[in-house]
Amino acid sequence: MAHESGIYKNRRRIYGGRSTVRTALFLATLSAVRQDLRMKDFYQFLVQVGNPGKSPWSLPCASC
Repeated sequence: MAHESGIYKNRRRIYGGRSTVRTALFLATLSAVRQDLRMKDFYQFLVQVGNPGKSPWSLPCASC
């Protein structure tokens, strides 16, 4: 559930879940983007579309 109040809307962040699993998935995604051309193209597409911050990292990570 989004924590939004009135006109204040902020980017959502991940607080829940196991941090060790999230870290492992993040590092695996980082390695895949550097080595795999399909993942690199997908990452560059997400950056061009305008996803902020670590958002391009989290989407490929979700598909792992």
